[in-house]
Amino acid sequence: MSDPLPVRIRERARKDALRALLLVLGRDVACAACGRPLFRVLPIVWRGQLRLIGATEPVRAAFGARDTLEFRHVELDHCPAPERPWVR
Repeated sequence: MSDPLPVRIRERARKDALRALLLVLGRDVACAACGRPLFRVLPIVWRGQLRLIGATEPVRAAFGARDTLEFRHVELDHCPAPERPWVR
């Protein structure tokens, strides 16, 4: 059974608002190891934690250089490497 109409309208409005926010303020994030694009997010630091608004899959974030963040796939099966020839 589907949700009532007001609930569906509210969910659709939230998704559309998030999509519009990410189109205007979001940044494309790519994996530092393989270079594949991960998703488009709005990174925010809040109370000492990095929040990725719009992230669709888990990622590992770390500081690469002095003031740059590097994002990598959490699941290694998404990152191609010589020891994982099945990943394309």
